[in-house]
Amino acid sequence: MKPQWKVLFFTLVLFIVPFVWARDTLGVRSRSIHFADSDKTSLVAITLDQDIFLKAATQFRDLRIKDSRGGVQSHFEWRQVHSQSVTRRNEIASETVSAMPIEGGGFQIVFRIDSKRFPLPSKMPTPNGLRIRTPLYDFENRITVKGLDHSGKEELLAEGNLCDYKSVVDYRVDWINFNPKDFTQFKIVVQKPTLEQESTLLELSRKAGTAPLEKLNILRRPFRVDRVDFLIPEEVQMAGVAILDEMPPLSLKILEDSKTKQTVLEFVTGNNPIAGVKLLPHSANFRRDVHLESQYQTGIEHRWASKATGVLSRLDFQGHQNQSLKLDVAETRADPWRLVIDNKDSPPLEIEGLKLLVPRIQLVFLAQPGEKYHLEYGDNDAKSPVFDTDSIRKLLLQKVKPQNAQLGEIQEETGNTGSPLEFLWPLKSKALFGAIILGLGIILGITLMKAAKRVANDPNQTP
Repeated sequence: MKPQWKVLFFTLVLFIVPFVWARDTLGVRSRSIHFADSDKTSLVAITLDQDIFLKAATQFRDLRIKDSRGGVQSHFEWRQVHSQSVTRRNEIASETVSAMPIEGGGFQIVFRIDSKRFPLPSKMPTPNGLRIRTPLYDFENRITVKGLDHSGKEELLAEGNLCDYKSVVDYRVDWINFNPKDFTQFKIVVQKPTLEQESTLLELSRKAGTAPLEKLNILRRPFRVDRVDFLIPEEVQMAGVAILDEMPPLSLKILEDSKTKQTVLEFVTGNNPIAGVKLLPHSANFRRDVHLESQYQTGIEHRWASKATGVLSRLDFQGHQNQSLKLDVAETRADPWRLVIDNKDSPPLEIEGLKLLVPRIQLVFLAQPGEKYHLEYGDNDAKSPVFDTDSIRKLLLQKVKPQNAQLGEIQEETGNTGSPLEFLWPLKSKALFGAIILGLGIILGITLMKAAKRVANDPNQTP
């Protein structure tokens, strides 16, 4: 084979092989849809799983439900939600009757429900707690609540602690509960902190690495009450609360940066749509500022974009337990991610792991009697469909519960994506396109070197 033909042959191979390989890997995936058949039109729901999240295009624009004849069916993308009953407590300002110090330190306040706002006794609400409004922080005081009848006779309703550990952890108790009773007046007694209470806060401060003398001075200052509010219970039904499943990331790497005083959790989700993350720490009694970031590419550079910021905290100390370990984010599909924890001068947290908060996403469609359906996905060139989903939306709003379908085994459908531009796929891959250019450059260089040698050996020969 002549040198010129060798060059031509290798050039054709360099071009043809990537395009053939690209065509073989561009296929969509197909999975059968299984559900109980009916003699009437049925509302059917498919729950998206890990493989769909991993392979589906951005915004799920490539998802197609097709019947046995290949016809595309309209579907509605639905996030599963549920109703949740919560007790909301409304706050009503009190009217102060008297206030005075007590022997040994501390003070007492007598107050009642505002008679101007509720002039009729029969219309007065029945509280089941009090909130003590104070501008102070870093405190711990004992409080006693008593109810007073019309004759002034007292009845003990509750005893407890008012506390705040803001400089150590986000935890504050400025309220106290009691069983609702028909009293018109109430009395609270706020006692001076005891030596035991001082040592409690000091111990917590030492564990957090903060200065004990400063905390002791704050603790010993007089306690101040701006006002007392009554807490009135009310049952509220919350509809449309998203159902979030906790899932581990595909990979997780925990890094400590001593220069920036940060702990960085780098993780990969497998392109799962996440609505938040949950930290799993071994450590207790902490408060940390955190921010969640996802990586994106600009040209050949990779950068990090901030998606959410917040505070994570945990308190587990002498009967006080409270934690806030979740960070919410607008639903996003991306990879990779990192959670950055600002430790400042505090020691790094001991971290067990991380959980992803993943919404349950379903495709809801109307299935005809006796028809077989399958789901196709994986075509990155697909455009977002525009379906008529008005009937499906109305049924869901009317609380019609769809039948949950199961997806079958994954079937690869190579070489038939339906995209007329699929042969250009190698040019969209920067790595593959760069390899082609590099190969052509090497071939061109070899050809020029051989031509130069021929000219040097025979000056009368043209290259």
